[in-house]
Amino acid sequence: PGINPMNPGKRIRLGTSGRKLVEELGAVFDPLKVFGAERALERGEEFEGTLFRFALRQTATRLSRHLHSYADMKRLLEEMGDAAPSMLLFLKHVECIEIYDWGEDEAQPRLVRRSTVLSNERLRARRKFMLKASLKPIPQPVDYLM
Repeated sequence: PGINPMNPGKRIRLGTSGRKLVEELGAVFDPLKVFGAERALERGEEFEGTLFRFALRQTATRLSRHLHSYADMKRLLEEMGDAAPSMLLFLKHVECIEIYDWGEDEAQPRLVRRSTVLSNERLRARRKFMLKASLKPIPQPVDYLM
């Protein structure tokens, strides 16, 4: 609903406003159950996390004319895996990035890459401090007279 070339992705709150969509397109969401979203999908509970599902587009659609083969997507995910440790330095609330590959004849997805911030409450507090500190205006010196 509301998906078009200018707005191709959707954020769906599985436990609340996305209930109707989950009911209508159950097969699209079923693979997410493997990652702990079954309670949100089946009972409408909140899911504490973010999941991305990348479709391999083999024919052009109204959303995109770009085709993504398995090899293309695998290469992109490898690049993302290489960059993941650096990404974690700048993502304010993300502590773990995992990349899975779910082969056609496999019963479960296979973990390919994992990058994690070994976080504790002290580190979380420091990350929050850095976020708040970065939002404060920094005084700029002025070198001219009025």
